[in-house]
Amino acid sequence: MANKVFDIPFIDVLHIQDAAMPLALGERRKHQILESAFEVLKGYDGTSMQDIADAAKVKRTLVHQYFNDKK
Repeated sequence: MANKVFDIPFIDVLHIQDAAMPLALGERRKHQILESAFEVLKGYDGTSMQDIADAAKVKRTLVHQYFNDKK
């Protein structure tokens, strides 16, 4: 798939087994939490940190470890 803005190939480094520089577990986990947050986002007041943790299948304390608040 090509990036329409820059017309360069998109490489999903999170799903490459033999990537030259694989992302550290912490970066993968942070990315997982962010993706889950976008999936369940119902506005600032309508989405709790627990909603995000549930969607990411992690404990709420782990979400708080990476993100102090929803901002």
